[in-house]
Amino acid sequence: MGLGRAWRVIQRASGRAEEPPASTDVWRWTGRKYRVRAVLFLLTDALLFAGLGCFTFWLRTGHGLPFLFRQYWDYLWQSFDPTLDRQITLLEFLLQPIPAQQVPWMLVIHGLVLASLTAIPILVSMLYRFPFALIFTAIIGFFAMLPWLAITVTFCCYLARWRYLQFSFRYATALISLLPVVVYYLMATRNTPGIEHLTPLELFKLYLPVVIALIAACVVMAIVLIIARVVNHRPGAIAPLMAILFATPVILFETKVGRDELSYRLLERGFGPSSREHFLGHADAEETIARTAEATRGASPAPAPPIESLVQIVRDDLKLQAALGQTGRSRVAKTLATDWYAQRDLALSECQRFLLHFPYSEYVPSVLYLQGRATDLRLNPDFTYLQDSLILTYNEDFPNAASADVWRKLVERAADSEPGCVAMYRLAVLETRRGHVQDALDLLGKLVAVFGKRKTTDTAPTETSGWRNFLAKRPPANTLGIDVTATVQDARKLEDLLNRNRVKELEPTYDYPILRRLFSIDPHHPEYARNLRDLLAATSTDPQDPTGLLRDNIELLLALTNRSRSRRIEELRDLVDRFAKDKRCDALPRARFELAAAYQSDNLLDEARAMYQTIQTEHPDSPWATEANWRMAVMGQRTE
Repeated sequence: MGLGRAWRVIQRASGRAEEPPASTDVWRWTGRKYRVRAVLFLLTDALLFAGLGCFTFWLRTGHGLPFLFRQYWDYLWQSFDPTLDRQITLLEFLLQPIPAQQVPWMLVIHGLVLASLTAIPILVSMLYRFPFALIFTAIIGFFAMLPWLAITVTFCCYLARWRYLQFSFRYATALISLLPVVVYYLMATRNTPGIEHLTPLELFKLYLPVVIALIAACVVMAIVLIIARVVNHRPGAIAPLMAILFATPVILFETKVGRDELSYRLLERGFGPSSREHFLGHADAEETIARTAEATRGASPAPAPPIESLVQIVRDDLKLQAALGQTGRSRVAKTLATDWYAQRDLALSECQRFLLHFPYSEYVPSVLYLQGRATDLRLNPDFTYLQDSLILTYNEDFPNAASADVWRKLVERAADSEPGCVAMYRLAVLETRRGHVQDALDLLGKLVAVFGKRKTTDTAPTETSGWRNFLAKRPPANTLGIDVTATVQDARKLEDLLNRNRVKELEPTYDYPILRRLFSIDPHHPEYARNLRDLLAATSTDPQDPTGLLRDNIELLLALTNRSRSRRIEELRDLVDRFAKDKRCDALPRARFELAAAYQSDNLLDEARAMYQTIQTEHPDSPWATEANWRMAVMGQRTE
């Protein structure tokens, strides 16, 4: 006995022998005006649903037209293939680009979007028949870029028309057909990168949109089926509600989140400190070698040699330079530098575009920080060639003079923000490089006064409890990885250096030539040690000559360039002994700290601990005493 026949027997036995009508969809009305109206409403629903799909895709990528997206097919495959290491899952939809834990309103918006994407195709299948629902599931897969949700909803639409589930109470059919989506929600959140860093409470919040989606879908289906029953399944039951379902998340996004939120999050994801798209720490060696060979072939005179021979030449050159420890001189280095400059120019142009379109956004300070960081960021010329990868390193601790205007704007706009903290320090370094000691000290004093007593970053919203607190935005800068404590400590070190080597009686005409040259030397440059020697030779040994004030600091920096650990320790010992006998040497606290750090790296822990204690005792007001205290605390955490 078949399932359908058994069900009919049970209905007759219970006294409910009423069969469902032969047709319970809009096509039961065969009049011309009803057929035309049905087609027009169906097209209207499809257009609105396509708009919702584009809105969904826009929330994920920032591109409103999916098929014009340059990486469309790659993105689609990443959403479809479950074997990929970084599959784009449904839960990642809540983490990128707008993290829901930072903007909780996205939980509600995503829930309403998912409710519409699941409920509408099922209702179309029930009221217009299954083949027409395939238009809507195709929109889910190719417009909203949720292929597995499209497959699941297609199965739901089939269940909604399965003759064994055609109950007289049609809402029961709708609820049963929704069950595969529940299974999909449970499975689609697996294999999502990034969730391992979330707390259990934050992870639980990410499942809230699923609950909202299921509840809203049930409510929507109930309303539509009631309307359809009241109008006796005449066309037009879905269209009004479809317009509401499309408008609601869009309006909520515009009023509670904002387009600047999405633009900033995409900018941060692309060019921020944790970016996986630009300024990466590794590059594919073979791909870079091939591009270098192509560039070499294009620059060579005709007839050009075979590309295979050029690839081998570039590869051999890279291996030779890597063996010599001079990868910065290889042919590949030029390609890497070209890529890096292109990425930096793109970052700067994207920041400028944001500032042009959203000049009053709360994210302006964060964007100025990204702009200044991109300007200061430098690619170290030497890199590591490891198997098939090129390991690249970047630095941003030597500010570029071109970033001064950006940091100044940031200080004027938001001096009390985390980006403003970095801006004041970078600007102080640049002012020191120009010889403007007083201006640098003013910035450093303000920085220490504002941020010196902050223990932790304030990431909580202003409300203390309740629903408004749950939906409140978190501060925009707390995802940039800014270490305020380290910046304050660096500011105190620079402030101490400037105060101890300042010549007030010669200001403002004295331009501090040695100080300017010292802060103009890039510590990451291959000729850094040589530049320090030249600068040391230019300093005076006369105690009365102001150009000799920094001589002890330059000697200390030169000793730190020694790559041999044992010789570095020996040189630091000599400097400490000599500085201790000369009261005019202000570099003694740092010299002792660097010696203790050298002891610690050489596993001479007792000597390191004794030197740290000496710093705390003899230089309690020095910023290096704070550094020594931190090192002592770390050394105290011994493992048995």
